[in-house]
Amino acid sequence: SDLMKFPLVIRESDSGTRSVLEENLERNGFSLPSRKKTVEVGGTHALVQAVREGLGFSFVSSFHVHDLFELNIEDLPEIKRKFYLLYRSDSLLDRKVDEFIRFVIDFFKADTGV
Repeated sequence: SDLMKFPLVIRESDSGTRSVLEENLERNGFSLPSRKKTVEVGGTHALVQAVREGLGFSFVSSFHVHDLFELNIEDLPEIKRKFYLLYRSDSLLDRKVDEFIRFVIDFFKADTGV
């Protein structure tokens, strides 16, 4: 593929996003290319900027795809990532904050059928 002529732009080695990408690629029989064919950056903004400047291609959440070309790869399954809502359970929450937390929990319960 012509795309493979370009380096893969990836997050730094201790990035949670990179770990999720590597795990999903490995689970599906793929792996990251050698270090000679990768450009490592710190942060999603830097990753998107590197692709925008023509340094290579990357994997990124659709949330960050605006004016870049998006390629849907049929053989690569959708990559999912868990996020956690953190708050101190021992502190009194403002009523609006409490309502927001309940909204988020209900929203994701409905989406996952939990």
